[in-house]
Amino acid sequence: MHIDLFDFYLPQDRIAQTAIQNRDESKLMVVSKKEPLISHQKFNSVSHYLNSNSVLVLNNSKVFNARLIGENTLKPK
Repeated sequence: MHIDLFDFYLPQDRIAQTAIQNRDESKLMVVSKKEPLISHQKFNSVSHYLNSNSVLVLNNSKVFNARLIGENTLKPK
């Protein structure tokens, strides 16, 4: 797998700069396994998409200003 497969354009205004005040109002992307359908909901509706066998992993990390600048020194095969 080539690292350039992970290159994509992301407009600056689409990058979160701060966390949303009410975390349960954050965006939730729902991908259907039964049909090719993607919908956008709010995270406070996540329980509608879970069943008794579901595992929910919570991430309570913080958003902070950081930038990692690197250079690809690998040569493609």
